[in-house]
Amino acid sequence: MAAPPSWTYRMRKFARRYRGLLAAVGAVILALALGLVGSTWGFLESRRQAAEAERQRLHAEQARWAAENARIAAEKAAQAEQQARLEAERQQKEAEYQRQQAELERQKAVAAAAEAQAARQQAERRLTQFQRSLEILASLLAYLSPRSGEKKILSLEKQLAEAASWAGHQLEKVSVEDPLAIAHLQLILGNTLLELGEFERAIEILEKVVSLRTEHLGISHPDTLSALHLLGKAYHTLGDILRALSLYERVRNCYQTEQVRFQPQEEIALLHDIAVGYHDAGRLPEALSLYRQLGERFSETFGADSVETLTALNNQALGYMEAGWFSEAISLLEQVVKLRTQILGEEHPDTLTSSVSLAVAYQECGRLSEAMDLLQRVLRVQQSHLGSVHPDTLVTLEHLACAYLSNQQPEDALRLLTQVVESKTSKFGADGGETLGTLVNLAVAYHELGNLSEAITLLEKVSCEFPRTIGSGHPDTLLVSYNLAVAYSHAGEEEKALLLCEKAAFGFEQIEFLHRCAGPTIKTLVRWYERMRKFSEADIWRYKWLAQTNELIQSEEEGTRERMQMWRSRWGLELMGPPRLGVPCLRSSEELSSVFFRS
Repeated sequence: MAAPPSWTYRMRKFARRYRGLLAAVGAVILALALGLVGSTWGFLESRRQAAEAERQRLHAEQARWAAENARIAAEKAAQAEQQARLEAERQQKEAEYQRQQAELERQKAVAAAAEAQAARQQAERRLTQFQRSLEILASLLAYLSPRSGEKKILSLEKQLAEAASWAGHQLEKVSVEDPLAIAHLQLILGNTLLELGEFERAIEILEKVVSLRTEHLGISHPDTLSALHLLGKAYHTLGDILRALSLYERVRNCYQTEQVRFQPQEEIALLHDIAVGYHDAGRLPEALSLYRQLGERFSETFGADSVETLTALNNQALGYMEAGWFSEAISLLEQVVKLRTQILGEEHPDTLTSSVSLAVAYQECGRLSEAMDLLQRVLRVQQSHLGSVHPDTLVTLEHLACAYLSNQQPEDALRLLTQVVESKTSKFGADGGETLGTLVNLAVAYHELGNLSEAITLLEKVSCEFPRTIGSGHPDTLLVSYNLAVAYSHAGEEEKALLLCEKAAFGFEQIEFLHRCAGPTIKTLVRWYERMRKFSEADIWRYKWLAQTNELIQSEEEGTRERMQMWRSRWGLELMGPPRLGVPCLRSSEELSSVFFRS
């Protein structure tokens, strides 16, 4: 049965009819299909490659981040390790510090225990020494007790001196575990013995103090220098002026070279003692120069009315007296006596000392009644308070004897001087400087009484001893030579007299004629030369004296011109005015002169 043409038939018929076209279209379509497939594959391949590249990039990025994270983790681990190490080190150091602190605390505890033990032992030693000191003090009080019944025949001063000497021996028996404490006690005791007049025992103790302090503190320590200074004062008081000056200079050199701190008071006190040493050694120009330098410094440092300033003024006045400047000396001494009476009292030893010096100045100026009244008043007080053999009492007694000589009372003077010689011989020895000086005054008394042989014997003895004890150039040695020359002249031994007078004159020339006997010596020597018709020698000494006085008159120093003019008019040696020092009992150019003693 017939049917309409199917879609398949029509497609086959169309393909047969348009075979070429369909082939071309098919080829084109196939090409397009293949191109599309290729493009699609290429696109997909590029997509795949891009995806692969992205995957690889992401993988690399992940690897990088992983590496970075690993690095960070490693760094963190390293930091953690470093922190752990540092913490371990810190803990180790902290532990070491704690250990050191613990050791330090232990050492402090041990040191504190040792210090406590040492302090306890020191306290025990101090207590023992204090108990020993109390025992010594109790023994001293018992020794001096009026109930003891012993030593009553001795004066209180002598009892004190013996008791202090005994205490010195007891101190030497005390344990020397604290030698500086013992040295301090010995220093006090030495100073006490010095004040009591036991000079040799004081020097013995003070030398031990200097030795102990030098050993434990050194020579440049202020305490050692203080003890050395006091030792010098002890030798000075004993009369060994050269050794005293040597010690003073040693102390001053230590202060200057060792750069030790020098307190103003210590410096002034030392310089004052040096000035007094120069004074007593006969080096009057140096002494006067130093006195003037120290005058204002004492007032500025201690005050115008202080004890120290008044002592310095008193000694400066003594220097003026020995220089022959009596008006200045009297002015100063009256001021000192007035102030000391107000401050210390009329019967104080220092007031009495200044009063004696004032009396001596009055005597030198011819005011004998005032001088003798003052000396007798002072002597009564000293005998009552100090005893008849105290050094100050003996000085006053000797000055009173010199006043008797000036007042034409040689018998009274001889009686007093004999008493003084006996007391000084007992206290200082027959060859002591103080005793020998009194022998000179005793010789003056014998000379006044006409006993030339006894006067010459005494003066010859002193003339042999003074060069050994105080030096051949000391003014007192020259004074003795002058006195002996006058005594020889009066005995008719003119040659001996001339030689000794020349010796004294040459000696006074060496110290610029600054001594109270320089004027009488030159005047006597000139007269003897003229009596022997040796006019050229007489003129030589006149010119020497004139040159010296002219030099002083031309000096710009205050008061020097007036003093020299006064000396010239006083002595009337044809424009020559010899300076007068000290306390002469001189009434003419050919009479003996006494020795002046400082209180």
